[in-house]
Amino acid sequence: MKLLKFIFILSCLASLVACTKQDDDSMYGNADIQSQIYSIAPNSWSTFGTPGVAGYAVQVTIAVPIITAYIVNSGAVMAYISTDNQTWESIAETYPITTYTESYNFWYSTNKFTLDIEDNDYLTAIPQHTIYLKIVTMAAH
Repeated sequence: MKLLKFIFILSCLASLVACTKQDDDSMYGNADIQSQIYSIAPNSWSTFGTPGVAGYAVQVTIAVPIITAYIVNSGAVMAYISTDNQTWESIAETYPITTYTESYNFWYSTNKFTLDIEDNDYLTAIPQHTIYLKIVTMAAH
């Protein structure tokens, strides 16, 4: 009987020693997420359209290597803007400003991102300070 208890205790100890914790990446999902931050200086913006006429806006287009063909076809792109590179707001968004609204929109293609700012009074001004743009890409695998 003592031998049987000894074998039982030994097998229990052996099973405890054999147990190890493994980190399982699948518990975090299977998304590949990347981000990059860009500084957009006031002289980087261009205008299109005629001031005061529908469609007038300012825009900037930048090269973004993390927007791959795979991201365009099967992934997602999110964008955030900041004036201090610390506090971020998601875009696309429309802000009410006293007598008009200002809309921030974006579109993208492979390696390219365009940010557009348009006021509904069609008198959009070029930003006079640096705008920070955080671009986040997500690819599902």
